[in-house]
Amino acid sequence: MMIGDFAEQVHILLTIFPGSVTSGFRSQKRNQDVGGGESSWHLAGLAADIVLDNMSEPYRIKCVQRAKRMNLDAFDEGDHIHIEVNN
Repeated sequence: MMIGDFAEQVHILLTIFPGSVTSGFRSQKRNQDVGGGESSWHLAGLAADIVLDNMSEPYRIKCVQRAKRMNLDAFDEGDHIHIEVNN
């Protein structure tokens, strides 16, 4: 998946589940500063951390399920949802 395609998918997801991207593309230094992995998709612009306007657990679960149906990997981190390309 290309960066533009990924960004469009995240935009669609946030249209369905309103919220904000809190982290997208990261530099090596920023990724290290926040404890990101050396092979993080954030370094390629193919990952995003999102915070939903409604962060209730049932709503987060629905968002993760929808992301997976959109062929994205999604992980509920509690205080945010991590979205990345599905490889």
